[in-house]
Amino acid sequence: MAAPAIVTDQIRTTHRSGIAVIWGASVVGLVAALCIPTASWGIGFPAVVIAAFAVSQGLRRFSVVKRDPWADCPWIGILLFSVLFAWHDALELRFMNLMMVALFVGIIAIKADGKPISQASVYDYPFRALGSWFVAFIDTFTLLWTDIHWKSIPKNGSDKKLAAAGRGLLLAAPLVLIFGALFINADAGFEGLLKRIFSFDAEAIFQMCLTGGIFAWMAAGMWRRTFVGSSPVLAVSSMAPPKAPPRLGATEVGIILGSLNLLFLLFVSTQWRYFVGGAEVIRSTEGLGVATFARRGFFELATVSGLVLPTLLGLHSLADPDDKRLMRLYKIMASVLVVLLTFVMHSAWIKMQLYMESFGLTTLRLYVAAMLVWLVGVFGWFAMTILKGRVNRFAFGAVVAFAGMVLGLNVINPDRFVARWNLSHQKAEEIDWGYLTQLSNDAVPTLIESWDRIPMEHRSVLADQLLDQHSDRADWRSQTFSSQEARQRISGREDEIRKAIASP
Repeated sequence: MAAPAIVTDQIRTTHRSGIAVIWGASVVGLVAALCIPTASWGIGFPAVVIAAFAVSQGLRRFSVVKRDPWADCPWIGILLFSVLFAWHDALELRFMNLMMVALFVGIIAIKADGKPISQASVYDYPFRALGSWFVAFIDTFTLLWTDIHWKSIPKNGSDKKLAAAGRGLLLAAPLVLIFGALFINADAGFEGLLKRIFSFDAEAIFQMCLTGGIFAWMAAGMWRRTFVGSSPVLAVSSMAPPKAPPRLGATEVGIILGSLNLLFLLFVSTQWRYFVGGAEVIRSTEGLGVATFARRGFFELATVSGLVLPTLLGLHSLADPDDKRLMRLYKIMASVLVVLLTFVMHSAWIKMQLYMESFGLTTLRLYVAAMLVWLVGVFGWFAMTILKGRVNRFAFGAVVAFAGMVLGLNVINPDRFVARWNLSHQKAEEIDWGYLTQLSNDAVPTLIESWDRIPMEHRSVLADQLLDQHSDRADWRSQTFSSQEARQRISGREDEIRKAIASP
């Protein structure tokens, strides 16, 4: 009988931690398979996140990596935005909440690499935090084939029998499925027998296994970085000598920022009378329709405001920080551009106000307006950090501000806010009822409250949609708090709603 393999303490510890991660990821995968439906995610999603948090706390006792007392801070954002994801029904807001969950999970990966969150650069958050999901996919392979030493697992007794049974099941399953499928297609009686014995939906079982497998795989990859060690991909790349990035001199930076400042100054000069007089000057200007002025340029100006930030950050990263003359030139010209940009954003805000007066409010306009507010705060933070030489503090503050913006949108509840604003600021004949009927369940309580104001031709369409929503989502896992509230409001006036459908 061969002597047992001699495994070093470090390898043994890594192996033990890897086995714990596999078990923990399996638990998360099982919870995800049971709580995450394939059609629409709802209350089941925060249940999976809470389970992942509980498992991560249990895995800390098996961690090879030194514990960071602040390691659990990103979990506050993960838990918060996962609950908010299950709160609202608007797709745009749910997407933003899901992206915030993904970002905060990626921040855990940044901390696992030993980098303080507050010192992360503007490239760490979009590329390393969100890119860590791709690395986690690869890390699971490393966990299974490198970190865990399968030969060191005892091969005698019950462990040996359990391993043999597992291998047998894995080999038998595809054979049984293949031959079973052929027999089902060959004979209707055999198909009926199996349906009576196994009264389940094979497609649903497959979807459950797929969902659970994806969650388990990604959880294992993320936890490998957190509890077993850094990613080998990142480790190899970090050992390579860093290449010097291309640099721009004072001439290039001066030409780029100088031309932008001149262009922005020309635009501001044409808009100056509107900046000073506001919407009243626009209304009193002969030949200038308010609707035309509002329609033209709002989204373009918002896009300009959003593009200036990566432009300034990119130029700053390409400028030589040791060249004091260059950095002084950059700070002066960037400051001028930020000041001119405030007038551009003010012009966009004026157009937004006129847009709302002329055409009402939509969720797209509200989200763009929220982004403008965030950009105002970010450019203020840009002036207090990067232009003051405190570069490493900018990215963290910008991410916190973005999280605050998303949190604020959750509090405002965009779909309900849009419905309420249009109903309170516009006459019945001016309201785009067709648009309001397309809003999510978030707006249903407001529409039910204003049921008597809705014209009959739109009331019947809305009533049909409400009753369809009322009958949908029988599965508790796909429900949201908003859909439950909408269902309660619909039940309270169901008779009136059904009469609207029956009306000619």
